[in-house]
Amino acid sequence: MAESTKNQEALEKVRRELRRKSLDQLKLYNPLDIPFQTIYEGYTYVVKPKTENVFLRYIAMKWIREFIDFMINEEERREVDKENDKRKKKGWEVMGPQDRDQFDIRAKLITNDPEKRALYMKMVYRGVSQEHGLDIPEAVPVKRDVRPQDEKLLEELDKVMRVVSTLPDVESDFIEDKKEDLLKEISE
Repeated sequence: MAESTKNQEALEKVRRELRRKSLDQLKLYNPLDIPFQTIYEGYTYVVKPKTENVFLRYIAMKWIREFIDFMINEEERREVDKENDKRKKKGWEVMGPQDRDQFDIRAKLITNDPEKRALYMKMVYRGVSQEHGLDIPEAVPVKRDVRPQDEKLLEELDKVMRVVSTLPDVESDFIEDKKEDLLKEISE
C-alpha cells in the first residue's frame, strides 16, 4: 500500500510538471515571406512574415510541426517542378504523383527525417520566452483523518474523560505500514 501510494505521488508529480511545462511560452520565428498559421481548437495562431511571436508550448509545438511539414513538402514540390521543367524541355510527359517515388524525390524528402526536421526546427525555434509556474510554490498535500467517524468521536471522549492511551502516540499510517511489514514477514 505504501509503495503504491509513493508510485501514485511520483506519477502525480510528473503530471504536474508536464502540465506546468505545457504552459511555458516559446518564441518562434517565421522566415517565410508569407504569414504562417496553425489552428488549435478553433483559434487561429499566426506568425507574420520575418517576425517572432510567442505562444504557449503546446500551441508552439503544433505550429512548429506544421511548419516543418510545410517546408519539407514545399521542398519536394520545388524538386518535382524542376524535374518536370527538364522533362518538358525534352518533350517527355510530366511526372504524376506515382512517378515521384520512382525518381527518389520522396525518399530524400520524407517528413519524418530527423535531420531535416532538426534543420528546420533550428530555423524557427528561438527558445523559451517565459517558464510557467516556477514562482508558484508547490502545493502541500493535506493530511486527512480517514478513520471512521465513530473512532474519531471515541478518541474525543477519551480525551474529555482523561483516559490514558496505552498505544504510543504515532500516526496511523505508521501503524498500517508496520502491519503490512508483519504480514509480509509471515507470508515469507
